[in-house]
Amino acid sequence: MAVLAFPSAAAAKPRLPHGTVIAGVVVGDLGPRGAQAKLKDDLEPVYGRRISVRAGGSRTSVSPTEAGQFIRYKAMVDRAYELMAQGQVVIQVPLMRQLRKGALGRTVDRVAGKWYRAPRSASYRYGITHVSIRGAKYGRGINKRRLRKALVAEIRRPHETRIVKARFVKIRPAVTVKVLKRRAGTFVSVDRGSKIVRLFKHLRVVRSYRVAVGAAGYDTPRGMHRVQSKERNPTWHVPNRPWAGNLAGQTIPPGDPRNPLKAAFIAIGSGVGFHGTADLNSIGRAASHGCIRMRVPDVLSLYRNVPVGTPVLVR
Repeated sequence: MAVLAFPSAAAAKPRLPHGTVIAGVVVGDLGPRGAQAKLKDDLEPVYGRRISVRAGGSRTSVSPTEAGQFIRYKAMVDRAYELMAQGQVVIQVPLMRQLRKGALGRTVDRVAGKWYRAPRSASYRYGITHVSIRGAKYGRGINKRRLRKALVAEIRRPHETRIVKARFVKIRPAVTVKVLKRRAGTFVSVDRGSKIVRLFKHLRVVRSYRVAVGAAGYDTPRGMHRVQSKERNPTWHVPNRPWAGNLAGQTIPPGDPRNPLKAAFIAIGSGVGFHGTADLNSIGRAASHGCIRMRVPDVLSLYRNVPVGTPVLVR
């Protein structure tokens, strides 16, 4: 009966020659596994120690492996055996390692994210007498390019302290107050209490008008509206309401003495809008059926300054 004998893995490769040096580590008289173990024991304390990243009085740390370092222990041992097979008497193998860019980029992003503060753009909120403006605020970030460069330098040539300093950079807000004012268009507010209409341009009041607003039971509707349409010398489409009397449902042309809409009509919805009036005694009072009455020169001024779509806040 024949007995088959297989060579063991240990017998596959002899020990490295006495005096073999790999990456500055003496591994002579060791086999493949022993050589790799010796390399790790000696190289990890030098190349594998964590790197402290500091910025603005605080710190974090990363390992070189997280930053993409990959030491090729097996490849170095294999190279030593190749040289031995070629008959070289003195075997010296340099350090073999790679820096994986993807891992490095992810680590830089993660570290930078610890110190990131988003910028705040300027914003505003409409009010009756003024527009409230919240100023812009610079954000804070890390100069990623410099951090990446510093990490690579430290990984390639380790220092005893292994400290990398990151530099803060300011992040400009997308919209500053100056930009906000330039972009902001027209806005109109209607103060039912004081009977004042204010015209805003670029977030500041440019004109004020004394007006009449809706009487009790016919209140000018509160809330945010928009200019829906504009008409010069408007026709009056009389609402079919009891207060309209025998004119209810009729259409009264411009210039007709029965037409209370003088000079212009600026609609903000539901039949309500700004219009000129011949009843000047009503100005400064709650006297209309919901519309905002204005002196003729005033409504023409407003007409020229408010495009369709202009926000109108009524309070």
